Amino acid sequence: MVRFKNRWLLVEFISVSNDKDKSCTPSSFDAKHIYTALRQSVISNFGETGWGAVGGSMMVKYFSSTTHLCIIRVARDQHTLAWGAVTLLTSINGSRVIPHVVHVSGAFICEDEINSKFEL
Repeated sequence: MVRFKNRWLLVEFISVSNDKDKSCTPSSFDAKHIYTALRQSVISNFGETGWGAVGGSMMVKYFSSTTHLCIIRVARDQHTLAWGAVTLLTSINGSRVIPHVVHVSGAFICEDEINSKFEL
């Protein structure tokens, strides 16, 4: 029996507000929009080969619209590629954001503990 090893990325999305358009906030997107933006980021920065490597294991497990925190699961071997794609994100669903990778862990329990520290 084979066990799949994963990495968990805790990402905070910091909104960049424009003076002319204040309607786009991080609450205007959800986990599906984050996954779509990550997919486009991987394809545009690392090509179809990059998406082939990371696409089968990448999943947005949690997103909180109040704290703007997101937990992303990805295979251990490709976590640096996914981390690079997260870092290179500039907008999600038309909202300009700055992604900040707060923590990378090998266990979901650690990510959940760190996430609970941010949700005060």
